[in-house]
Amino acid sequence: MTASKMKFLDLLLDRAGDVLSFFLRVSILLLTAAVVISCGIPTEAYLYAPIRRTENINPGIMKFENSTENDADIFLGYMLIYRFYLSNNIPAAANDDDAWNDIGEGFFTKSVLNSYDKEDERGYYSTSYNYSLFKVLEIPSGNRSDNFIVTLDFSDLGGENTFGNILGSDFDLRRSFMREELGDKEWIEDIEGERIFFSQQAIDYNSTDTDLPQGVSIPGSEIVCAVWTVAYGFDIYDTFQNVYSKPVYLGNFNFTIIN
Repeated sequence: MTASKMKFLDLLLDRAGDVLSFFLRVSILLLTAAVVISCGIPTEAYLYAPIRRTENINPGIMKFENSTENDADIFLGYMLIYRFYLSNNIPAAANDDDAWNDIGEGFFTKSVLNSYDKEDERGYYSTSYNYSLFKVLEIPSGNRSDNFIVTLDFSDLGGENTFGNILGSDFDLRRSFMREELGDKEWIEDIEGERIFFSQQAIDYNSTDTDLPQGVSIPGSEIVCAVWTVAYGFDIYDTFQNVYSKPVYLGNFNFTIIN
C-alpha cells in the first residue's frame, strides 16, 4: 500500500473516531437527563401571582383576582401586607403602580416572607422596614382553582368599618403591630384583647406602635398606607418548603390622624 493510501486510511479512521465520540457524548447526556428525571432531582415549585383588579376610581377599595393556573395541592392562599408612610416621604408617586410593584419585589424575598407568622397573622419588623402582615386568607381546597375576586374596603376609616370579602364572606381589616406596655413591646391584641381597625382616630395610635413611620405626629400626620398581596403555598412534591408568588401591589390610600 502506498504512503498516500495509508495517509487517507488514517484520516478516515480519525473521522470515524470523531463521529463515534460525538454520538457517545450525546448518548451520555441523554442517559444523564433520563436518570435525573427518573430520580426526581428537586425542582422549585412555582406559584402564579394574583391579578390586580383595583380601579383607581376609589383608592380605598382594592381588588385582586385569584389565578386559576396554580396547583391546588401546592397553593394555599394569600398573605396581605401593608406599610404606613408619611405623605411627604413616600418612595414613589401615589399613582405609579409599576414603581410600587418594584418596591414590593425588592423587599418581599423568600427569607422575609418566611419570617412572617402566618398562623397568628403577625408581621416582620425592623427599624427601617415596618411592612406588616395583617391578614392571611387560607383558601378552601375546593376553591383554589376557581375564578374569584377578593375585595378590600378601606373607604370608611372614620366609621371604623374596614372589611374585606372573599367567596361571599366578609372579614375584618385590622392593623397588626406591637406597642410598648410597661417598658416592653407586646402585640396589641395581647394588650387590648383584640386588634385595632384601620382608623384615623388619634386614640387608636401610639408613638411606640411598630407599624408607624418615624417622625409621626399624633394627631396631625397625614399617612399613606400601601398594600400588597402574595400567594403562598407549600411544595409537597420535591422540596417540602414554603413557596411564594411575586408580590402584587394592590393600591394605597391616605388619611390624616385626627382627634
